[in-house]
Amino acid sequence: MALGRLKWSEYEFYTSSPEGFHYACEGYFDERRDTEILFRNIGLITYGVMGGKKGVDIWPMKGVKKQVAVKKVWGSTKEEAMENYKRIMAIHNINYVSKN
Repeated sequence: MALGRLKWSEYEFYTSSPEGFHYACEGYFDERRDTEILFRNIGLITYGVMGGKKGVDIWPMKGVKKQVAVKKVWGSTKEEAMENYKRIMAIHNINYVSKN
């Protein structure tokens, strides 16, 4: 589903990092929100032109504020990234082999 919605090829999907995928999804939802706001404004203007009350908020939108992802996917330091990597490997029952 992500391939079609983001218009990605299989190569782009399988070679992207989790952080890259997260930001691509965030951009997709930003685009959808912007389109929704545009159509709502067009509807409100059309309503006003056809004789409706001006300045009425017909369709209040939930979540107009953009929510920003604060936490990085892999952590800020090499140690945090390694801890997250080990945790993910353990969740999927993959044996972690140290390269040291």
